[in-house]
Amino acid sequence: MNIFYGLCVSQGNVKGRAFTITSIQQLGCHIPKDSIIVIMQLDREMLLNLNDTVIGVVAELGNIGSHGSGILRQLGIPCVLRIKNATKVINTGDIIEVCGDKNCVISYNSTLTGINESKNIKYGQLYKKIAKKDFNVSDIGIISNLTCARPERSYQRMRFDIIREAYATGANFLFGLPKGNVIQNDFGAIAVYGAPCIADICSFVLANPEWLLKKSQERTFVIDKIKAILSSQLNIIHSCDLKDVLTIFTTGIDLYRELFLYAHMSQAISDEILEIYLDFLGFLYGKSYVTDIINLKSDYVEKCLNSRIDPGVSQRWFPDKAIPHIWDGSINYDRLTEDASVLDRIKQCDYYDKGQLLKDYNSFRIIVPLVYQLSEEFFYISSTINTFINWGISILYQKINELKSLKLSLFDIYEWPLDKFMREVNECINLQEHYNLS
Repeated sequence: MNIFYGLCVSQGNVKGRAFTITSIQQLGCHIPKDSIIVIMQLDREMLLNLNDTVIGVVAELGNIGSHGSGILRQLGIPCVLRIKNATKVINTGDIIEVCGDKNCVISYNSTLTGINESKNIKYGQLYKKIAKKDFNVSDIGIISNLTCARPERSYQRMRFDIIREAYATGANFLFGLPKGNVIQNDFGAIAVYGAPCIADICSFVLANPEWLLKKSQERTFVIDKIKAILSSQLNIIHSCDLKDVLTIFTTGIDLYRELFLYAHMSQAISDEILEIYLDFLGFLYGKSYVTDIINLKSDYVEKCLNSRIDPGVSQRWFPDKAIPHIWDGSINYDRLTEDASVLDRIKQCDYYDKGQLLKDYNSFRIIVPLVYQLSEEFFYISSTINTFINWGISILYQKINELKSLKLSLFDIYEWPLDKFMREVNECINLQEHYNLS
């Protein structure tokens, strides 16, 4: 028997036969009944289509705040992530057990070597790095080199052009920090020169939870305004007038940029805040601690499951998401319930400053659910804006093809720079006016 420790992202204990997936070609294959799938990382599209043959999931990579983890929590399927080399050491047919309550996977295959059980994990390192008694906006540092939060995520060129300015100015908007210089790397992901240090933002939010509450209320007004503007435009989506279509498209761009200004207070730090809180609890208890934090329910993911829509669809544009509509989702904030056992651990802890621990615990109770829900709300409204932008592009590109006798696909258009697309659209408007006059 071998024990492999990782990170539980969906609670529960289950035992069954492993079904190891090592290539993308295997994602659509038949999975035997009562299988525990073992994969490199959580694939959202596959998880959306899981059937009752899968009883558990093990993965090498991932985090607690990802959409994939949210899907498994909504489905009630136990999952442990960060099992090193899981797809190499666990073979299809092996009897394994997912132990969510202990953050581990047990393999009963005696031929495995290299037990991954760690008895000397140092908990609290991440928390201690972040926790500060006082941390002001002016203490947030700027990273001097090029940074890329998600180097594996590619963006279509037009979408990158639309959100580039908001990425560059978001930290300036929220914290008064210098503007960054945003580029696309060779893979197409967003990279920034002069990005704010995410760890410092987490330190600031942990030390100043009231700031996050205030900003979340401010952002709620902005999102209500965005919804109202988009709702008013639903009346003109049947218009064939190019100028009307262009107005909807450019309005969507302006709203998208306005939304992205708030990125550094929600989805940009949500994973980090959840990880820091788990490390804080690990520090108090001296062991991996599975808590109700992973029972945060995702209304957004639930609706995506019901409609079979990939929760991460807003990361890229697709022609089949070009029907303008308003996603229904808003914050229903409620702080984490005070846990008497955690308070007892704080009193017993030999940490030199128990007052700091108590202060931070009360901050976590506010910011953990709030950041999670702010991130949820972001995906609701960004998905809504996407449908309007997608609709505008899909109509305008047809006119470009028609008036200029071209045979471009919509995917070709998505890879155009925004300024090129706008030039082509304005030329088409001029052409159409010329034809109408003649």
